[in-house]
Amino acid sequence: MTPVEKGALLHESLYEFFSARRERNAPPLKGASPADFEQAVRELVAITTVKMESLDIPDVFWNIERELILGKGDSGEGLLRRFLENERGRDDAMEP
Repeated sequence: MTPVEKGALLHESLYEFFSARRERNAPPLKGASPADFEQAVRELVAITTVKMESLDIPDVFWNIERELILGKGDSGEGLLRRFLENERGRDDAMEP
């Protein structure tokens, strides 16, 4: 996966995630309870997983790339979780 492809995948996933949250008037991630935050992480990982499964990438490093983005197993310690943790801890008033 090239950096451009990876960026496009992540942007599409985040757009879908934040659009869905806005449509259902979900509270912002800033100040979210631990349970609400974990639900948001699961939702974003699910969206991105579907997008990644639709790709046909015959590369031996694909599983490593997936793990870096989605996280390993149930820990969810991937790029997506770290992004949402950053959003949760922001000090500004900007909303996605």
